Amino acid sequence: TFANMFSVFLMQKFFRIYYYSSSGYDLSYYNVKDSWHLDSAEYDLLTFFALQTNGITIYPEGIEKTRLEKTTSIADFKPAENNLHVCIREGTNCNTCMKCKRTILALDAIGKLDNFKKVFDVDYYYKHKEEYISWLENELENDSQMNKFTALLIKQKEGKTEYSNIEKFNDKNIILPKTIANCISI
Repeated sequence: TFANMFSVFLMQKFFRIYYYSSSGYDLSYYNVKDSWHLDSAEYDLLTFFALQTNGITIYPEGIEKTRLEKTTSIADFKPAENNLHVCIREGTNCNTCMKCKRTILALDAIGKLDNFKKVFDVDYYYKHKEEYISWLENELENDSQMNKFTALLIKQKEGKTEYSNIEKFNDKNIILPKTIANCISI
């Protein structure tokens, strides 16, 4: 968040309003208590308010949606299939940083990954899928709320889950917690 905001302020004379794509934490994870050890995305609302000046207003965009919901919303957007860039390391998607991994896993979970072969090395992912899933499980053990719904979908897709509060979603045989099934369309 802070590095991105630095770029916004460097170019602030070109616009008065900036819409910042939020991190993937929805509003229920907003937190400032003991925030020194948190991902700064968990207190984006405070950051954006504090960074505003007379010259620029910053609004978080998509803060009401989870990371999986955001990925789902762009999965059928044709320009994204050729131009999606999420990587924090490279000019092209590296497939190995945490942002690339979580996006690849989310696209795989919703059955859209093959559409993104121009922006991700999909063959590499399929060869190393177990490593990706292990990484995701480790993220969940470290309480990564951002990845929890993707993990549910991946496990369901692999036939490795049972839930007590589930709902079959449409005709795609995807089982989601009822709370998220009401929010997304796959």
